[in-house]
Amino acid sequence: MLLKLIIVFISGLVIGSVAEFIYKSVERHKLIRPRLVNVQMYAATAVFLWFLHFYGLALIYQVLLIIVFTTGMELAVAVYLLKHNLKLDWDYSGCWLNYKGLICFKFSLLWLLLSLLVYYTLIPLVINLHI
Repeated sequence: MLLKLIIVFISGLVIGSVAEFIYKSVERHKLIRPRLVNVQMYAATAVFLWFLHFYGLALIYQVLLIIVFTTGMELAVAVYLLKHNLKLDWDYSGCWLNYKGLICFKFSLLWLLLSLLVYYTLIPLVINLHI
């Protein structure tokens, strides 16, 4: 069980980093090397999804918990980085329904969709591994 959780943790790091690399590179029309300051969010979300899977909640509760967790995680990381005078990799000031440029509705939905993809694909695959 611990090995499977480690696989989920590492998968979260990799999937999140690759998604960030692709998104930023497409957005800026050039290859952007990720700073990897966000990897803790990706890994923590993957582990959260792992544990959430075992509760067997209805979809509406899964959605609510995922959106609160991912948005809360992004806000917490942003506050931490700013408190320690570190530069954020994002600024949502121009986005609709943002909070101090740190979180916004658009990306909360994006994190939800990516999390649901991981929840319904990666997590069951890892659970069914025979290791």
